Amino acid sequence: VDLPVQCCFKRLTRFDLPAGKFPPARERRRRRATGSQQPLRLRQVVDDGCTHHHHNKRAHRLPIMPVTLAIVTHETNCVAGLLGDAWEDAGIELRIFAPYLDVNDLPTDLARYDGLVVLGGHMGANSDDDYPWIAPTKALLVDAVSKDVPTLGVCLGHQLLASALGGTVDVNDLGTRIGLTSVALTDAGRDDEVLASSVARRATHWNQDVVTYLPAGAVRLATAPDGTVQAARYAPRAWGVQFHPEVTAAIFRSWDEEDPSLPDIQGIGDSIAAAEQELRTTWAPLALRFAAQLKTAACSFA
Repeated sequence: VDLPVQCCFKRLTRFDLPAGKFPPARERRRRRATGSQQPLRLRQVVDDGCTHHHHNKRAHRLPIMPVTLAIVTHETNCVAGLLGDAWEDAGIELRIFAPYLDVNDLPTDLARYDGLVVLGGHMGANSDDDYPWIAPTKALLVDAVSKDVPTLGVCLGHQLLASALGGTVDVNDLGTRIGLTSVALTDAGRDDEVLASSVARRATHWNQDVVTYLPAGAVRLATAPDGTVQAARYAPRAWGVQFHPEVTAAIFRSWDEEDPSLPDIQGIGDSIAAAEQELRTTWAPLALRFAAQLKTAACSFA
């Protein structure tokens, strides 16, 4: 069926799918175990409220449309984690880039992707001379914002967004923040399309730098108790979060193994393990709402 999808596309979350049609995590595991290369696909749903002549009042499923997300990583153990699980469960194809292994391994044509995510790493947003892929990643982020590609920066990715768009990133005067810290949404955050559904309580942190000045036009969406920016909307479809909504206890353990001398690092890891279900419940809606942005973009670009 050839339908003009822009006029009828309904923003989706996993809860919009017909019963039994959502690809569960066990299906992803089965495909990996059997070596299946057939990608999962998400069927989009036409809004019941559409009044165009080519629809009746019943919801129709559109032809299967792949949604692809480009994810830029900076270290082997800084991965998409909980966010990646949510996106794969939503049928989104993840294309992982590792410019720390090959400086040229970055998306060259954003038109091939429905969204961009830049994850964290130990390097700083101002370390262009020390890490040759930092400057190209900033340029990529500027390109994504200029083309209205849905974009999410996590920790370092958030800082790179701020720096690339004219903001300032500095070492936090209060020192390195590691572990669980409360995060409070601002009024703008409570109304934001991506952050609003998150019950802002606690989030995992491991950072030394913070965004000290947001670029012109950016909106603060969340704040830590010390007043530092924890989330911002940099453009209509570009977001950054200072904390780590993607981190599982296993990911955090892989980080603390690199520096076991940090004070009470074992205890911090235990607290994150104990809070993992809380963190998953709190921040999974962020992943799903960002996924809805990807699907909106996939239709509007069709």
